Amino acid sequence: MIMPGPTEGFVRSTGGQVDDMVMALIDGAYDRDHDVREIVQLSLLTLGRKQPELVLSSCHSYLVRHSKLQEGHRVVVLEAMQKVIQETIDDISESLAVDLVRLAAEEMTSSKLLSVFYLRDTLLCVCT
Repeated sequence: MIMPGPTEGFVRSTGGQVDDMVMALIDGAYDRDHDVREIVQLSLLTLGRKQPELVLSSCHSYLVRHSKLQEGHRVVVLEAMQKVIQETIDDISESLAVDLVRLAAEEMTSSKLLSVFYLRDTLLCVCT
């Protein structure tokens, strides 16, 4: 396991109700219904456009805390993160970017089931 950085696991919260809403969306991201999963991803993207630090740090924290998360749930969260990163890369702090790169690298080395190409694209998105 990668040693935690100075901000790893730290959610950049707003102090408002949106913080809890983001965590609830992440927690419910792996619904049985495909349409619900898509709506959750779209909701995270919409919130991420306005609050990228909150959404990305919340997703990061969730994935770190739930290391044995079901693969499908993990993929939904990672896909949402990738979409937010692609649209808000210029608004992401350097410290969060470092945490995201560490997470992507750890996912690439620890997961046998998740697509290496998907994780590579996420990593490249953060690094560019």
